[in-house]
Amino acid sequence: MSKQWIHGHQPFELAADGWSQIAPLGEFFHGPDVIQILDAEACLSMVARFDAEAESPNFAGLLVDFDHLSLDPSARSEAAGWITSLAFRAEPPESAGLYAAIRWTDEGQAAMTGGRYRFVSPVWLREDCVDLGADAQGRQRLRPVRLFNLAVTNNPNLQGLAPLSNAGKNEEVGMTKVIEWLQNRQWLQAGADEAQAVAAMADLPTPEQWRDIQAALANARTEVEAAKTELANARATQADRELAEFAGLVDKSWEFWKQQLLQNREQTLAVLRDLVALRAGAKPELPVVAPVVAPLHNRQAVRPAVAGQTESAAVRIRNRAQEISKAEGIPFSAAFRRAEAEIVV
Repeated sequence: MSKQWIHGHQPFELAADGWSQIAPLGEFFHGPDVIQILDAEACLSMVARFDAEAESPNFAGLLVDFDHLSLDPSARSEAAGWITSLAFRAEPPESAGLYAAIRWTDEGQAAMTGGRYRFVSPVWLREDCVDLGADAQGRQRLRPVRLFNLAVTNNPNLQGLAPLSNAGKNEEVGMTKVIEWLQNRQWLQAGADEAQAVAAMADLPTPEQWRDIQAALANARTEVEAAKTELANARATQADRELAEFAGLVDKSWEFWKQQLLQNREQTLAVLRDLVALRAGAKPELPVVAPVVAPLHNRQAVRPAVAGQTESAAVRIRNRAQEISKAEGIPFSAAFRRAEAEIVV
């Protein structure tokens, strides 16, 4: 729901679909030392937590009170309404944020449609926020992941929040709110005066420039995705071309070897060349290393040798390669070449 100024004396009206924005996207100060991070992840987390709690028996919804009076045990508090559903809306971008379906009480309905209240102020407990660490100025950055309750107010802390009802007359935005808006978006340092705010606004892009920036970003993202796709296709083509050199060896497991090439090209090519050499009866070149004496394991789990029973050369090469690889911590391909040389000799 976008913020609009309506000329003339029109009645205050709530959104026709019953949904109201309760938190816009952005970064907002909570005092001088805390920045609240309201992004898509925060909104989706709060929606998920609400939906989970709504499954509880006798769930009546989240309280909407007047001016946060429910947080003051000594104050009289009455419900203005109850939140019955939460949702994250990403479109349109200028009004993206957390939205709530609110069932208003009689007093809440009268307060909103009568114009006594126009905004809301969400509440989240510190223990329901994820600490994102400090920024460069040492301010704590917190991302809320659970909505505690909501209050109707005329002084919201989250600047940029759309009004729940449309005003019946023009309103002027004071410089205090402009300064807060600039500070919330980190375009202005804390403690800045009106002159500094005016200077900061002079550097802001015009609407046309914003549209150009957004279009340029969209084009850049498209180009990056196209480049990624082109690179992936080129690598796949190269893998197919290299595998063609080993036709007859990899025909039945082409996709397997192709994935191995894409993940570790040099090692896979070395293994394939060794397999070709083995087929041709040649001895692959082996690195010069010190001889390794395999340990003798006196365990009952080892099967005793049976007269007349022998293992195939392939099985013995494999088993010996596993022993060498484990004992020396070398890749299996190198251990395989060592084992093949030992057993063939």
